[in-house]
Amino acid sequence: MHTAQLGKTFVTEIGEVDASEPISEDAFLPVREAFHAGSILVLRNQKLAHEALIAFSRHFGDLLTHVLKQYLVPEYPEIMRLSNRDEHGRKVVFRNGAEAWHSDLSFTATPSLATILYGEAIPDEGGDTLFCDCYAAYDALDKDVRNRVDGLRAVHSFTRYQQSRFPSRPLTEEQQRQTLDVAHPVVRTHPETGRKSLFLGDDVISHVEGMERTQGKALMDDLLKHSTQDRFVYRHRWRAGDVVVYDNRCTLHRATDYDEEKYVRRLLRTSIKGDPTDVSPA
Repeated sequence: MHTAQLGKTFVTEIGEVDASEPISEDAFLPVREAFHAGSILVLRNQKLAHEALIAFSRHFGDLLTHVLKQYLVPEYPEIMRLSNRDEHGRKVVFRNGAEAWHSDLSFTATPSLATILYGEAIPDEGGDTLFCDCYAAYDALDKDVRNRVDGLRAVHSFTRYQQSRFPSRPLTEEQQRQTLDVAHPVVRTHPETGRKSLFLGDDVISHVEGMERTQGKALMDDLLKHSTQDRFVYRHRWRAGDVVVYDNRCTLHRATDYDEEKYVRRLLRTSIKGDPTDVSPA
């Protein structure tokens, strides 16, 4: 298995892995090691049926079903379709708030461990995804700032996120019950690598426990601005057939714009169940 580092501090491209074929656990071990070492994996030139995407994703853990069921593939609820066109090619309005920096499902008690994206249709220009390395961002903090944020807990609220981004599309009562506000450490310890990283989000954080709201917001804004400096960010320019696997425990990401009238952009997404954020390394 050939590997190459794509980002300045993270992101590994791996070659000679065909995700459409069954992979034994022994054969998958180097892939898992590369994932833990680089936080993000990129596989090129893949051709995945829905069943193959699900089978490959399960190597990373158990799959979950997203609360926004209207975007799920009907026959395969483990897969979420991120697209500006439906399965019949008709234009649809899909805005899931991905333009803001976030970690997938941080608004749940056990945020997603990892997300797998498969690029089926890619615009000729635009539609990139930006990722930031929250390990490196934490390591680069001044000692005084680190001491200040270690032990703080921020409240993540999907209701706030939805109201901020889509005030005309309120959550249903069932969706609200499934996404109650939850507090997570601002500094998270990775349960497998033991490394510390910042665990943040734009718009999704309502407040910091034990801090006045204006003061807490200013601190979260400063940490997010620090974490998303160019030196910590990798821009993924999608190609059709790309598979990108990212670790939600130590990275943030956001989408960039493209001409939705001119181009079709369709990604298929699976999500891996995670652990509580205050779990210590084994």
